[in-house]
Amino acid sequence: MYTTLRNFIQAVPALAFPLAALAQPDAVLESLDHRIRVELTAADGQLSYAISRDQHPIIASSALGLQTTQGALDGGTLRVVGSERKTVNETYRPVAGKAASVANHYNQIELHFAGKSKDIKLDLVVRAYDEGVAIRYVLPQQASVDEIGIHGEATRFVFPADYRCWGFNPGQPDNAHEGEFDPVKASAIRPAHLFDAPLVCKTGVKNTTFALAEADKRDYAGAYYSGRGEGGLGVQIKLAPHHSDPKAPGYLPPVRASLAAGPLLTPWRVVMLADSPGALAASSLIATLGSPSVIADTSWIKPGKSAWDWWNGWAVNLPDAGINTATYRAYTDFAAALGLDYILIDEGWYEGSAEWGQAANVTKPIPQMDMAAIIGHARKKGVGVWVWLQWEQLDRQLDEALALYESWGIKGIKVDFMNRNDQDMVGFYHKVLGKAAAHHLMVDLHAAYPPDGLLRTYPNYMTQEGVMGAEYNKWSSRVTATHNVTLPFTRMILGPMDYTPGGFRSLAPEQFSARQRNVKPFVQTTRGQAVAMYVVYDSPLVMVADNPEAYRNPDGSWADGAQFIGKVPTTWDETRVVDGDIGQYIVSARRKGSTWYIGAMTNESARKLEIPLTFLDGGVRYGAEILQDGKDRDHLAASTAQVKQGSRIRLSLAGGGGAVVVLTPEAPVANPEQPHAGPPPGVYQAPQLAADDVRVFSVPPAGFADARSGVAQGRVEEFSYDSPVTGTRRKANVYLPAGYSKERRYPVLYLLHGLGGSLDDWRYYVRSSAILDQLIADGKAVPMIVVMPNGRALADDRAPPPERTYTPEHIAGFAAFERELLETLVPAIDKQYPTLPGPRQRAIAGLSMGGGQALNFGLANLNSFSWVGGFSSAPNTAAAAALLPDAVRARTQLRLLYLSCGSKDGLFHISQDFHRYLKSSGIAHVWNVDPYGHDRDSWAENLYDFAQLLFR
Repeated sequence: MYTTLRNFIQAVPALAFPLAALAQPDAVLESLDHRIRVELTAADGQLSYAISRDQHPIIASSALGLQTTQGALDGGTLRVVGSERKTVNETYRPVAGKAASVANHYNQIELHFAGKSKDIKLDLVVRAYDEGVAIRYVLPQQASVDEIGIHGEATRFVFPADYRCWGFNPGQPDNAHEGEFDPVKASAIRPAHLFDAPLVCKTGVKNTTFALAEADKRDYAGAYYSGRGEGGLGVQIKLAPHHSDPKAPGYLPPVRASLAAGPLLTPWRVVMLADSPGALAASSLIATLGSPSVIADTSWIKPGKSAWDWWNGWAVNLPDAGINTATYRAYTDFAAALGLDYILIDEGWYEGSAEWGQAANVTKPIPQMDMAAIIGHARKKGVGVWVWLQWEQLDRQLDEALALYESWGIKGIKVDFMNRNDQDMVGFYHKVLGKAAAHHLMVDLHAAYPPDGLLRTYPNYMTQEGVMGAEYNKWSSRVTATHNVTLPFTRMILGPMDYTPGGFRSLAPEQFSARQRNVKPFVQTTRGQAVAMYVVYDSPLVMVADNPEAYRNPDGSWADGAQFIGKVPTTWDETRVVDGDIGQYIVSARRKGSTWYIGAMTNESARKLEIPLTFLDGGVRYGAEILQDGKDRDHLAASTAQVKQGSRIRLSLAGGGGAVVVLTPEAPVANPEQPHAGPPPGVYQAPQLAADDVRVFSVPPAGFADARSGVAQGRVEEFSYDSPVTGTRRKANVYLPAGYSKERRYPVLYLLHGLGGSLDDWRYYVRSSAILDQLIADGKAVPMIVVMPNGRALADDRAPPPERTYTPEHIAGFAAFERELLETLVPAIDKQYPTLPGPRQRAIAGLSMGGGQALNFGLANLNSFSWVGGFSSAPNTAAAAALLPDAVRARTQLRLLYLSCGSKDGLFHISQDFHRYLKSSGIAHVWNVDPYGHDRDSWAENLYDFAQLLFR
């Protein structure tokens, strides 16, 4: 007689979980928020699970097990021999995606089984997250079992009610995974159906929604969801058949493995759970379940936007436009003008290029394509190049081709027409992503199976198809507004989707079918929906699909929405779905730095929306730039507003329409550098002014720190790098002046923030961009690159709460930044941007704690910085004699040493003491005393004055 799980736990008290943790049936696992409960049964010939949420059943008791060449592995053949529990509470930082950091928080139980009559082992691993449940089988390495085949799984998802679901049923295992997610009642799902992941269902309890999916698939076949064979409510797993015999799936097992060589892990069988469909859309659970990154150095991975040829039919305004050098120079010029990062060279550029796998040479361009000239021109314009490849043609020359593309300077590859998810094809995905990473190539997968967490495992995986996207507008009427607002709640919850938005020519649905065309195609949705897709849809690499002419007005100015596309980010620090429902409408809010972007889309019904801005920071005014449906389908109505937390924005969406809103902080009420609670005694002192403690510059003109109409604006982009000091991926803001070009070289200014601040302080609180834009436009400052890093070199580099501000660990992070700055960040900036070399082309300055850093780091490293500024420098500033022990060297190497402070600043004595030392030592410097305290007015005016002195 075998031991049940309950009896086993009672008999072995040394196990990791106590008897008190169990309830009927045999074991219970709960999420950390206690809302999700998983009940496991492993007794009396049964191996099953059930899931409830808030005490409402979601999945009724459902079978578990594998059907193998060794026989069934289930409750009838296995006995429990051990178990462990653990809790994980950690976060990880994706290189790209919908959030800057992602929680990986779960409770886990692992049950160990052995065969009752056979010498075979199996483990069952179950995790409960606040966002859902994940279950996987593990066949450990075991010498007693060499070859094993998996015919199928006994895994079921039994529904306790006739749920209303949405799913895509391709009807056959080999397919491109592109289609509509249609509404379907659970009772209408048949055993012959093959639903792709995800299958999304509403439970009928409030707005609770769940989705079935899989994650972390490797050395295994993909899964479909079919109706239960006996006709009950729910679905069961069906594996993609062995590719050699797709018509006879029982002939060869879909999965083959050698357990003597190593363990076999099935994918996670996932039940995602949320209070609403929108909460599913914001979830990162599938990526979180992916294996951790296998790429150590990710600094070369750059998400972005790409001009694209194929959708618009190579329609550039040139004679003989097509697959040739002149055409791609034109796409490059367009990309550079709009601020896009890449061009994609699609099908047809190499010898034998075709959609199917006939003989070809992917290393030999056709004669019309001078790849060296195309890539060289793009490099001068600051634009990267991607190339398209048919997967079989690439696979035959994989190693040779990837090495060649790296030598050319190609940034990424689009691999197409896989059309399968069998075990061998799954292996190809891992092979091509791993080898591409070894050659510093990013990857876009097309005709691809649904995402399953590759975004985390291979950060060079930028996006993928497996979605019925904009290409279907070229030959069908299937891409409707309803389809577009169904995708965020279905296909997109799994991972990025290369929908290829950007169609700027719109027709009403009733006119569309009669005017379909392959070149310069139309879409059935408005310009408002076209731009909203760039916020609503997830894709770290996103296409700008129309031809260059479509983004210009007849007079050559940018068409409505084009400049928004040029500036909108493709990766995000935070994502929220504010409102919406499947197939009806969606309102998404995404944050990048301190700026929020809202995207709204609706189905064929016009609707008015009122969006509560509860997600904004308190105490901050935001400027709102609003683009929504305009006078017709191809125009937008633009407006502006000032808003704050709790304000509401009203949007009017046409049928098939949309809108975007950009919310930019204007002026925080709270100063991040106001005197912090609990400083050491004596830090703040009443200023005692001497005769030479005076303002030495004129008061800047009114509006010097405001965006001025008619002034060309620079842009700020996010730069990421891997820090050896913290062991994490860190970020900096980089200001690029108006007219920035990679064909020109620039000096660089590094601006450091204060003790309570962040990399956004100079940009949003001081408003450095507006100050520099005006100075450069007026010829008062040299065009320069400005790097605004996070000067807190800690693994958790966020500003701490007040009680931790003065802890030794926090203070030490600012000192540790010196090594990271000099050894990592400065070289990385010089590699990525066209900088002028040498210390005379490099400046450093900072405010408060950053002012102390700038003086400490700059003056100790005059071989790196010849221009140094400290504004309202904090007590971290080194002693004067230690800062400049060699007056002769300082006089010869320093081009500028600039000190400033406000006459009402409690830290005045720090800068004053250094000024007096410099004066007594005969070291030239600027000492500017303004009438302010420790605040923005002082730092803005001194940046205005300091910048005019640099690099002259």
